[in-house]
Amino acid sequence: MDIKSLRGFLVVALIAQLAPPAAAGTYEVPITREQHQRFIDAARVWQEPQPDDVLSSEANGARIIDRLDCQFVPYKFAGGATPKFLCALLDKNGQATNDVVKVKYGLNNREIPGEVAGGNLMRHLGFGGDHMRIVRQLFCSGSGCPKATLEWVSVERRMEGHELLVGSKQGFGIRELEAIPRTGDNKTQIDAFLLLLAFVNHGDSKSSNQRLMCLPDQMDEGTHECQIPFAMVHDTGTFFGAGDQRKKPALSPWASEKVFSGPNCTVEVRSGWSGSSFPAVKISEEGRQFLLRKLDAMVNSPNQNQIRNLFIGAHMDMDLHSTIDGWVNTFVSKVREIEHAGPCE
Repeated sequence: MDIKSLRGFLVVALIAQLAPPAAAGTYEVPITREQHQRFIDAARVWQEPQPDDVLSSEANGARIIDRLDCQFVPYKFAGGATPKFLCALLDKNGQATNDVVKVKYGLNNREIPGEVAGGNLMRHLGFGGDHMRIVRQLFCSGSGCPKATLEWVSVERRMEGHELLVGSKQGFGIRELEAIPRTGDNKTQIDAFLLLLAFVNHGDSKSSNQRLMCLPDQMDEGTHECQIPFAMVHDTGTFFGAGDQRKKPALSPWASEKVFSGPNCTVEVRSGWSGSSFPAVKISEEGRQFLLRKLDAMVNSPNQNQIRNLFIGAHMDMDLHSTIDGWVNTFVSKVREIEHAGPCE
């Protein structure tokens, strides 16, 4: 397997639970600083979610993969505290394919369920995110495997499209995004996006944890001009925690954090993580209503199953100090905070 092709790796469809991969090796696209500024100025943050992204309203509708077999692929990741590796999925004959998954592991690592729940929530609501699933058992072959059998791991493939990079610089800052004057639907959706990040407490908001994308089939391959740039969060591993306490996903710290940090529908996510910056932002009434409608639909799903399946599917009850009911109740409580905060002036 050509290791160079792994720079822009994507994960294959996993037993029909993940979408098909895009062509490897073309994911990351270089752009100029001038292009970056134009693209972030014009970036969207919301699109209609795909049917496969919508969380099930059925009881026991959580999407957990029971078993995955793969072969270790040598690749060195830059940074990140969570242990991870790449693994090529095996075909029905037990042979490694060109479909490569990113695996994160560690039974007591709270970042893993938080990242899965965060990515799946973002995609369900239409705000973009990487495809994430929990696997109960992963069987790894090859000399580089940390273990032959790993339990409760996450598997990932990146959001469809192209990542836009200025040199080696990845992403964008929250301050950079919110400072751009916007009107109409674009402002409404940006405000809803920022409100959602306050809702989940996006504590580690340094620029490299966000990604500036070009949506599929919207890029000129010669000039790298993008017709539809898209801004999203790709590292959701600190969602559902408390940034100012440097707490990764944990029920009590998340429950203690208010969505709004001040009067007049102001949000600000304070953080103890280096490089994070989520300044105070005033949310418009249109943005509040836009997000509230989508969160209310989850609350009003039968037995609140969309919320329940979000947390069950991410294995959020790995923390012995929490329960799925506790996560669901806190989620609903935060939705009610958004509801009671209006109207925003």
